[in-house]
Amino acid sequence: MALSKTTRWAAYAIGFIATLYLLQWLLEITFNGFHSDAIVTALRPLHNHYFSFSKYYITTEGALSEFTDDTTGVGRMIVPLVIGGIIWFVLAAVVGFIKALEKYSNAIILGITIAILVASVYTSFFAPPRKTTFTENEIIIEKSNSILGYQYPSSTKAHLKFSAIDKIEFDFLKAKDLYFDAFFLQIFIVVEGKRYLIGENQVDSNNSTYIPSDIQKQEAQKLVDILSKLIGK
Repeated sequence: MALSKTTRWAAYAIGFIATLYLLQWLLEITFNGFHSDAIVTALRPLHNHYFSFSKYYITTEGALSEFTDDTTGVGRMIVPLVIGGIIWFVLAAVVGFIKALEKYSNAIILGITIAILVASVYTSFFAPPRKTTFTENEIIIEKSNSILGYQYPSSTKAHLKFSAIDKIEFDFLKAKDLYFDAFFLQIFIVVEGKRYLIGENQVDSNNSTYIPSDIQKQEAQKLVDILSKLIGK
């Protein structure tokens, strides 16, 4: 029996989503395989499913909690794909309207599709709003810029010697968005008495009475101790 059009599109959608989660799993396996010592393993919650060739790094989350409570890379792809879909329809219409491009329209539209998918994957898995990398004698803080929901690295990076950092500490933050409450463990460096955010991880959501537990505070302190050890504090 032939499938209805609605059923086929539903199957395509499910297959597409399953493919994205498979991609995420493969990226996790690949990048986690590069570095596998105890410190890297301990810092993974602060990776927030972002990937880097750097060994020791932490990120801010960048979850689009107005639209989803999924804090994985796939969850972050919702907005880039929606915006990409709008861009695709506009460009496809323009290509179809220009007679001179009719001969190459299929190739052009295929190129646009690939570009949007690649940009969405890059934004969601490789370009956190903020990434802090720990090297041998300094930390490097990189911020991403954003255009139409797509992230790309800033041309400026902040390099900070370990000796300039007074200490590393943590705090918990409640952030209310349009549809979801989100609760974050945030990691700060303290420089000349001022705190600067270098990483975070969502620890709870949709819980208006949330109070950090003693276990969560202990785990947060363990992360601070590990990062402090990396900078020799």
